Amino acid sequence: MSAAAAAVLCKALAACRMSIVLQLVSCLLWIPTSAPGTRFAAAFRLPVRCGPVADDGVLDWSDRGITHIWPGMFAQYHTVTAINLASNQISCLEAGAFEGPYTLMRLDLSHNCLVSIERGTFQGLRSLRHLVLNHNAIQRIAESAFEGLSQLEMLKLIDSEIGSIARGMFAGLTSLRHLVLSNNRITLIIQQGAFTATNNLRKLRLINNGLVSIGNGMFDGMPYLETLDLDFNRIQTIEEGAFAQLVSLKELLLNYNDICYDEMNPVELSGVLKRYWYITDQPPRSCPRTARLAQSVTAQQTLAL
Repeated sequence: MSAAAAAVLCKALAACRMSIVLQLVSCLLWIPTSAPGTRFAAAFRLPVRCGPVADDGVLDWSDRGITHIWPGMFAQYHTVTAINLASNQISCLEAGAFEGPYTLMRLDLSHNCLVSIERGTFQGLRSLRHLVLNHNAIQRIAESAFEGLSQLEMLKLIDSEIGSIARGMFAGLTSLRHLVLSNNRITLIIQQGAFTATNNLRKLRLINNGLVSIGNGMFDGMPYLETLDLDFNRIQTIEEGAFAQLVSLKELLLNYNDICYDEMNPVELSGVLKRYWYITDQPPRSCPRTARLAQSVTAQQTLAL
């Protein structure tokens, strides 16, 4: 290489180094105008390599290795009707993460790593009808976490780590028709009036949770409930009047529990409820502690979610 060529190359490398240094300095001296941690963090986020919205309005970002959802991520998708984020590694949903696509009707976040649902997570989704949160590790749902989802009709929270249902957990879900909480860890604590905010609910499924007793007031506030599925729990006792306010109930599923007939008040075994439980007029006066109510009626449907 000639001396002249070497000199030109050295100058070019020096200019390149200087450009890099200036960019680093500008980043270090940059003062964000928005809230700390939002604009600055967004500037350094790597773009997610995902496809466009399909002709049917579905944005399929399933199984893409996504770990985080931040505000504005979907702001450009103004006409999307369904977003599929299943089978990623999402562990964090920032408040307002889904603001922007106001036409969104279905959101699937199943098979991720979520451990909590915080208030404001789903704000702005005023058209959402179906929300699927199955197969996560959700332990905590903040009070009013679903506030603003006034059009939501179906909420699925199958196979997670939910241990109790507190009053206010489902606040704002005034249009909810179908709530599935099967395969969780709801053993004892369902606060009285926990479902009063979902007064339009038609179907409630609590299959395989380890419930041991049904207390009075546990299912109050659901005058239109038609199906209550409590199959595959460990229920031993049901307090008198536990289902008194379920005036529209058509199907009560108690298959595969530890109910002992003689521990139940005869009032609960008479009248209209008798048809749903398929219990005879003359229940036995004594039975083993491990006796199981395992009727064949609707057995094929007990796991239909």
